[in-house]
Amino acid sequence: MNDSQWLIEFDASKAKFQWFFLQYGFDAEWKRLEEARSKNQVKKMLDLMNFVWCELPDNIFNIKMNPTGWSEFISLLEN
Repeated sequence: MNDSQWLIEFDASKAKFQWFFLQYGFDAEWKRLEEARSKNQVKKMLDLMNFVWCELPDNIFNIKMNPTGWSEFISLLEN
């Protein structure tokens, strides 16, 4: 997937996973993610998303529990 396609996927799915950024205290990261999106900085966006992925509680954010937006979030990280 190229950067343009990735950004389209991000835009289509971000509303589904924004909640866990805000609920788990990653407000600043969400703001930086939106800023990077406005500048089409995919690498910076992925870096921020990977950071948050590593910090979220494993017992909730996993394939088995699959909270709302998790599949979309992981899909973006894997592409």
